Amino acid sequence: MSKEILRKKIHTLVDDIEDESALQMLMEDAAVYSNHNIEAPDNLTSAQWAVIEQAREQIKNGQFKTSESVKEHFAQWLAR
Repeated sequence: MSKEILRKKIHTLVDDIEDESALQMLMEDAAVYSNHNIEAPDNLTSAQWAVIEQAREQIKNGQFKTSESVKEHFAQWLAR
């Protein structure tokens, strides 16, 4: 499927969402993938946003664990 077709399908899906909190989460996720900065909500400090940006960089660099690997680790740990 081409990028243009995917974009059109995504736009159609987004246009049908009525839940404001779902739209907010979608906007934040899309901002990460598009490398656009979004306005910080009033309830987060600059220090909190710095931690978020650091985490985003770690993710970009592959410095993360999947939930499956964490579950597997704890399953092994609990089995001891």
